[in-house]
Amino acid sequence: MHASAPNGREICYATAVFTQDTGSCSGSCSIQFWVSYDDPTPGATTTQIPTPTSSIPTFTPTPGVPTATPTPDGGGPNTPTPTPIFTVNLTAHSLFGIVSENDEETIGAYVHFNLDNDNESGGGTTKHPGGDYLESETVVNEDDLKLLQMAVTPYTFFFFFFLTITSSNASIWSSVTKGNGNMILSGVGSQSWNLTIESERNEFYSMCNTGIYVEGINSGDADIVLQHYGDSGKFISVDTITYHFVAADCGRQPTIQDRRNLQASLGGAFPLVGCEYSILDQPGVFNCIGWSVDQLDIFRSWDIDIIYGDGNGIFTNVEMDNFYLQEKGWTNWSIPPVTAESMYYPFPEPWNYVNDPEEPPSPGYHAARNAEKSPNFPCDCSQIWVMYQSKLGPNGPLIEHRWNQVNGSNYGQPDRFYF
Repeated sequence: MHASAPNGREICYATAVFTQDTGSCSGSCSIQFWVSYDDPTPGATTTQIPTPTSSIPTFTPTPGVPTATPTPDGGGPNTPTPTPIFTVNLTAHSLFGIVSENDEETIGAYVHFNLDNDNESGGGTTKHPGGDYLESETVVNEDDLKLLQMAVTPYTFFFFFFLTITSSNASIWSSVTKGNGNMILSGVGSQSWNLTIESERNEFYSMCNTGIYVEGINSGDADIVLQHYGDSGKFISVDTITYHFVAADCGRQPTIQDRRNLQASLGGAFPLVGCEYSILDQPGVFNCIGWSVDQLDIFRSWDIDIIYGDGNGIFTNVEMDNFYLQEKGWTNWSIPPVTAESMYYPFPEPWNYVNDPEEPPSPGYHAARNAEKSPNFPCDCSQIWVMYQSKLGPNGPLIEHRWNQVNGSNYGQPDRFYF
């Protein structure tokens, strides 16, 4: 039997029964006496650690993010908030690396909306053919899920841990390539573990050791929250990561054949990154130079020398500058791509198109339009990237892409930014 001694320590007592023979009382009577113990060191506080059992907890809290950290009984405005005995921690990996503790809820973690087709599967939708976010089986070559690490210190057997997604834009998996049986959560909801149950404790700490993986299944945001509660529902600790799921989604994702055509058009190592470009099905007869000045009905080539230059049969960068100036009033500036209206990838040397009409210098002669400033297909789908639009060859597609992701292909490098 347990009780509280006069000094507030939890100790044991027993009951003794005395008879008249004791002479200490008349009749039968009883007294209580304390069975105490000494602290191992003067002034020390003895903590009793209970043995875990699956029958202990009955509390099932409603998951949610606590709005304030509780203060101890008797705490006042001058009482500092204590550090919790147990601390949970989430560490997010994003498109830009590990998210620092200070940035977890301000800048947050950026992850692809997983709309590309890494395993070149069929199905999907017209806009997202073979979209990986639609698949629950293993996705070979999947590379868009990002690691999320969970930790609790110190190691504990008690009690309840809740992992929560706050919107329909995210899924969490135990494998980086997804797969049947590996989904932990999808959309709004919580997964809980009761650590007094051995199987759930082993599962939770296994995920802490190996990590879990976050997938964007729509564009938008979501908070992912890890909470720790005690046996009676007392909040102990929480950590939150704010996620942003992004993709180039103004057009449609390429089919398997589209991707092969793009590879042939760009040449060399494929520079485009899945989820960061899309195909804009824009009608018209134009090439990249025409698109860069919003013209949908003409191919621009060596005629620039004739119309905007001296017509001597040699195409130069000065004549290209005159073209942009006369058509749009833009000049070449040393400005960042986000500010420019269009950018141009020049020939490495002037093109003598009279002597070599079919073999211009290589690489070069490409132009791209700032996507947010394009009147023919305005697009601002990206929260974090500077996006441009390129027509790839006379018969190739018009695509949106991160400004520098066709660099180093057949086009070389842009060095003229018009504004």
